[in-house]
Amino acid sequence: MKEYIVITPELGNLIRRARKRKRARQEDLADEIISTATISNIERGACQVSREKLDHLCKKIGVDLNKTSSILQVQDFSEEDIKNRLVAIENDIDLVSADFAQEELRKIHLEKNDPLLADYYFLKAKCYAKKELIPKAHSYYLKSIKEVDTHEYYNSNIKAASYYEIGRILHTSDVDEALRCVEKGLESFVPNKQRRYIEYYLKVSKAIYLEKLNRAGEALQILEELWAEKEVIPSTEVLLNMYDTQAKIYYKMEIYEKSISIAKEGIERARIDRMYDRSFELWTTLGSCYVKQGRLSDAQRCFRTALNLEKEVKREYLLISTQTQLGLLYLKQKKFKFAKIPLEEAVQLGRKCKDILRLNEALVALGDCLFAEGNKSKAKQYYKEALELTNKEKKEKILVKLMLCTEENSKEYKMYEKDFIQMHISTLKKDLLQEGGENNMRSNSQVRKIKLNSAGDPPDA
Repeated sequence: MKEYIVITPELGNLIRRARKRKRARQEDLADEIISTATISNIERGACQVSREKLDHLCKKIGVDLNKTSSILQVQDFSEEDIKNRLVAIENDIDLVSADFAQEELRKIHLEKNDPLLADYYFLKAKCYAKKELIPKAHSYYLKSIKEVDTHEYYNSNIKAASYYEIGRILHTSDVDEALRCVEKGLESFVPNKQRRYIEYYLKVSKAIYLEKLNRAGEALQILEELWAEKEVIPSTEVLLNMYDTQAKIYYKMEIYEKSISIAKEGIERARIDRMYDRSFELWTTLGSCYVKQGRLSDAQRCFRTALNLEKEVKREYLLISTQTQLGLLYLKQKKFKFAKIPLEEAVQLGRKCKDILRLNEALVALGDCLFAEGNKSKAKQYYKEALELTNKEKKEKILVKLMLCTEENSKEYKMYEKDFIQMHISTLKKDLLQEGGENNMRSNSQVRKIKLNSAGDPPDA
């Protein structure tokens, strides 16, 4: 049982006056037992602190706690008491208010090496994440992980949960690093302990990131494992992510009927459970399938249905893909003025959200629209920006688009041509070496004869 003192404003004022009489600053009194932040909290009042820390501070400034008994409120907290308070605070973060939860956290002061310090840091991180103070959230998730690594007594899966949350922070800017985080989370997951649900969150996140990296086979394998456990997965959010990810994979594999079937099933479930973000994504995936099938009026209805949910969508970056797809639909219909409106919105939102993959798609699509309209110089600006952001797999196509927008005899054109040929040679070498066909490699003269328009024209790419 730990003894804590409730620091009232009256007691806080008494301690502050005593410090000032000593002509000491708060940082002058801080040491390995009590920090400057804790001294500041004590002087402000309305918090709790351990008897040990308060005694230590009072000895330094000459305050006799025995003479303050009339304003001294003592509370005994067991580890179980604090655990229950932290559980309640996490509920407040998710369902009430991050500000309110943060105030409740400030009332809890844990010693170094306290078994619940990792949980405490994790909840601080969640508060900051909810308030969109992302760097601070990231920092406290890392503190939580470090606290687990420093001690051997943690088995609450806080480390796995922290890696999951860091992956969520990183996935819009660095999918590879987000994938590494969820893999670390799965490695650190302890079965049959607290937060068992986090395993499903980690697995479905891994499938999502693999799909984004075009590693469809690995993503499908994880999804098959998850579908086998469908009846015991406690989270609707996880299940709807499974529907959406599988539908997107089949879309990329051009198995459109399967993608449509899965998307429709997910849409129904999302509607019943009022899951706006997942509904938004699934309607977008369904509309994309209809575009590929040439069912353009059905596709337009899907995108419009998705955008009707815009005010309810919490993850703003999701809007980028839908606006891009709607713009591409109008482009397919040669309605250039209509196409530019959602495409420009998608680019603007992509820059704001710093979602690299979605921004790249929006930039290329807007470039294609301007190219089709005959505005090559403006199209080139967007292709250039996309080239800086894109991965190697898509760079060849963007280089071809840039060449189509550039005077053929110019230095700039020759630079793009050189980059394209070097990339193509590199790809051919890699493929041939993998097949054991190094001796069959094309000569340089053959490579130079590659038709530059083989990568496709901008509007149809």
